[in-house]
Amino acid sequence: MRKDACVVAWLGSLVYSGVTLSLNQHGAGIHQWNVPVTEMKMFGELNYVAQILFGPQVFTTKLAILLHLSRVFGVNIKMLWTVRALIFLMAVYYIPATAVKIFICWPVASFWDPLANEGTCLDEFSILFADCIISVVSDFTILLLPIPVIWGLQTRTMRKIGISAIFGAGILACSASVMRLYETIHLSRTQDTTYDLLPILLWSIVEIDIGIVCGCLPIVPSFIKKFSKAPTSKDSSKKSTVYQLDRICVPKRNIEDSTIRTQAGPGESSERLTAVQSKTVQDDQGNSKWHDDGIMKMV
Repeated sequence: MRKDACVVAWLGSLVYSGVTLSLNQHGAGIHQWNVPVTEMKMFGELNYVAQILFGPQVFTTKLAILLHLSRVFGVNIKMLWTVRALIFLMAVYYIPATAVKIFICWPVASFWDPLANEGTCLDEFSILFADCIISVVSDFTILLLPIPVIWGLQTRTMRKIGISAIFGAGILACSASVMRLYETIHLSRTQDTTYDLLPILLWSIVEIDIGIVCGCLPIVPSFIKKFSKAPTSKDSSKKSTVYQLDRICVPKRNIEDSTIRTQAGPGESSERLTAVQSKTVQDDQGNSKWHDDGIMKMV
């Protein structure tokens, strides 16, 4: 499901970016008083589509990231339930919000037809502002969520720093969501919609695309490892610095049995082997076995 959500988010990003590019051809980024009335109608229609697409697009992007976190850190019960709660809360917001955007005006054509004299519409700015607040809060929550778990892992400090840096790339998405909030507030203070809406759409694309990239970053080392040239015996002796972050696994436990030879007793034709001790050994943290697509679970 995690991979499906990531693919859906990527496809949705292509559609959302395409709509934004089309808006740029029909008045976006141009002062409203310089846009012909015929273009204003097309601008309104494309803006209507963009507003509807944003919610599902952001939700699937963050869903992919949260499902990945639940896979990586699923052994931590608190983390697992926090992730599930976030998914539930975002669904509770984005599903009704999308329905509200679909019926933001009644009749719906009132949203994009500048000549429509009848019809009622909800406040578009309030909806955009609510989207921005939810995005900022959820982005920072997802960014900070794995940090305590990472630093609780029984592994080297440098490895913790490396893993934190990979997940910390989400700060870029947080920055984009903050900039989107800033541009939305600026939009509320102006009537030049065609000119001031474009930065909001562009920052939305940045936030979404960075989120998709961040969702893929943890499996990049595994991808490189699988498709790179097979290591030589000399290379295999070196310690790997690649951080595999798709799955955590339990440290391997090996049972080592010691045996001694004893003399055969009366009537026995040969000596026999007798097990005298058995011990359990945990792999050293620096040499722990890593799955091809995951980091190890530390329990």
